[in-house]
Amino acid sequence: MQTENGLEIPTGPRREVRAHGRAVIAGAPVAYVAMLAAVIAGLSLVPFSVVLGTGGGTFPLSEALFALVGVVLGPGAGAVTVLVGRLIGIGLAPHTAGSGVLSACCAVIGPIASGTMCQRGRRWVAPWGICTLCYAAYIGRALTRDVSLRLALVTTAANWLALLLWVSPLRGVAVRWLRGPRLVAGLALITYIATNAVNIVSARIEYVRIGWPAQVWVVLAPLIPLERLGLTLVGTVIGAGVIRGLRQVNLVKAEEAGY
Repeated sequence: MQTENGLEIPTGPRREVRAHGRAVIAGAPVAYVAMLAAVIAGLSLVPFSVVLGTGGGTFPLSEALFALVGVVLGPGAGAVTVLVGRLIGIGLAPHTAGSGVLSACCAVIGPIASGTMCQRGRRWVAPWGICTLCYAAYIGRALTRDVSLRLALVTTAANWLALLLWVSPLRGVAVRWLRGPRLVAGLALITYIATNAVNIVSARIEYVRIGWPAQVWVVLAPLIPLERLGLTLVGTVIGAGVIRGLRQVNLVKAEEAGY
């Protein structure tokens, strides 16, 4: 003990008290994962658009939030959240998953894409490479059927534009905007890239399964950009509100959160 200003102050090594037992998944609290998985599952019941060439199948509105989940929870926890949410959603609404469980597996590329973009280093390269290979395989297979190169590039313009934005310096600019006052612009760009990543991987799987003819490609040419922009708009409007709200409240932040 030592005396200072008439007070006895204990001496010795400082003790640290740490809280243990907080359940986490890839650095994100399990409660956050469960809550957002429930949101994804719920929105899986709401169809966003019909998937042409699949006999009337649809894809769900939940796809608009895949990027947000990756930004809020990080790539690892985000992938788990979307996978669980989509599996539940597929069980409740099978018509939103043309490829069944594979559709849920394809969905995880969304939060992985957005989450890794917000991390330091080059973690974004692996998902970008996977999507680029899927895109090349998708177009390559189409060219062996009745689809011309021009038609393939026009129809998938939204996809290859997203791949170029992903690998360009605008990726880093978008992350800086996301963390600054230009939140909406940054989130919109990240969401656009992520939703196209999901579309690329899903299209590769679906085309192997079904192989729609050139006539369907012609119809898809104006629809795909509208779908991707629509999902980007919905995801940005909801996501900007969520992130602004999270910044205002004193909640534990996921370790790999990007905002």
